[in-house]
Amino acid sequence: DKPKSWIPLSNFDGIEIKDFAAEIARLALLIAEFQCDVRLINQQEARLNILPLKRTEHIHTGNALRMDWLTVCPPATQSEQQTGDLIGVEPDQGEIDSSAAEVETYICGNPPYLGSRVQDEKRKEDLQLLAAKRIKKWKSLDYVAGWYLQAA
Repeated sequence: DKPKSWIPLSNFDGIEIKDFAAEIARLALLIAEFQCDVRLINQQEARLNILPLKRTEHIHTGNALRMDWLTVCPPATQSEQQTGDLIGVEPDQGEIDSSAAEVETYICGNPPYLGSRVQDEKRKEDLQLLAAKRIKKWKSLDYVAGWYLQAA
């Protein structure tokens, strides 16, 4: 039995505000998994693994500044972490803190960069919910600052 993709789709979580873009992200994940499987096994077996198309429920539709990121992307524990990487090189075990309760989570995004003067009322409300209690002059923040506050 040949190994298939080492990184399951369940390792990827996402938030997209637009329905169509969320569907594209789900499809892109399925295609990436298929391409990885084709490299590791063969195309015929990879087709059997992907068809029928499975749901990728880890991509959520909604406003990322109004969603609880810990609910969308719960921290993984050491027992859930998979060893190895995409090129088959095992990590240096000396670099892994095996006593840590959680493994690293990476957040990537492409939020809209809208200066304080360009934001509409809805976006100002998003920032107000996140920043008003922490920052006096939150109204002068760029909209992208909300992602930093949400991540913190």
